[in-house]
Amino acid sequence: MSRGSPFTVRLKVPENEVVCVEDAVYGRVEIKSSTIEDQVLLKTDGFPTYHFACVVDDHCMEISHVLRGEEWLLSTAKHCLLYSSLGWKPPQFVHLPLLVSSTGEKLSKRLQGTSVLSYQERGFLAEAVAEFLCRLGWSGGGEREGRSLEELAANFSLSGISRSPATVDEGKLMSTNKRHFRRHLHDPESAAVLARKLAECVKTTLTVPHDSSSLAPEYLFQVLQLLEDRISLIPRVPIDAPYFWTPPSATKESIPSPDIAARLLEELSGRLQELTDFSQDCVAKELKGASVTLGVPHGVTMQVCRAAIVGQERSPGLAGVCSVLGKEQVLERFKLAAIAVR
Repeated sequence: MSRGSPFTVRLKVPENEVVCVEDAVYGRVEIKSSTIEDQVLLKTDGFPTYHFACVVDDHCMEISHVLRGEEWLLSTAKHCLLYSSLGWKPPQFVHLPLLVSSTGEKLSKRLQGTSVLSYQERGFLAEAVAEFLCRLGWSGGGEREGRSLEELAANFSLSGISRSPATVDEGKLMSTNKRHFRRHLHDPESAAVLARKLAECVKTTLTVPHDSSSLAPEYLFQVLQLLEDRISLIPRVPIDAPYFWTPPSATKESIPSPDIAARLLEELSGRLQELTDFSQDCVAKELKGASVTLGVPHGVTMQVCRAAIVGQERSPGLAGVCSVLGKEQVLERFKLAAIAVR
């Protein structure tokens, strides 16, 4: 080679040897040197490649543990050769199991890939996402979900990491999120944060005056309590339960049993108008009372009321919804429904 010719610096891999990687999860891993290429360490422009730079960087920063995916095992063999060549003690290597989809395929940007920020945008709580990610390939946290980061950190150990691929199951994430959601609802400060988030979601999803009482923290907290077993993603609340802010569009076709709906709505309006206690129990009592008085099956009564108040086939307990909406709003919706069936 003449002076001034471009050149690279490569790792000289010994022939016919076995490179041993001591790993906290996989134990002693032996890799034949014949499978390792003479890796470029410095490129022609003198710039170091990743494999060289990461070894030097980790050594200079006194990194004690290097945790990365299982697919890096072969590259770790190159790093072990570098540490040996430089006379440095290698850190503790920890190779983590692969993340796979429900069909067993390795996750990638092209295959069900997602980002943590996308979970945040969809309304998953930070603690739930952190716990979900922590449990992927780690079994040391016990069966109970909804643990705080402090609990997870206190119980964490490398011995709990599995060698088997970890399945990214969003159903599991939803379950974990629901437990954290419930825990937040029973903590005054956390519940206030949830109510503020809900207010912002309602404003951006529905047409609701910003000074509406339905955006008051107390009202929003009641909504969240009623939906506790149904919804745990805040952005989904105004989408799945818009009736807490906007009345359904009552039409003759949307109200079942129109021949008896008018009588039912009139009877119910009179009963609820007299209530001084609009609690869930009191409202439920009057709903049953109207069915008995008119000789109408209670199921029919509930169908008519649900169409008038909610506008959907399913909802939380109707008496609970009425109690949250309040007497004035419920009577107004009964009035609109009664006009529609005439």
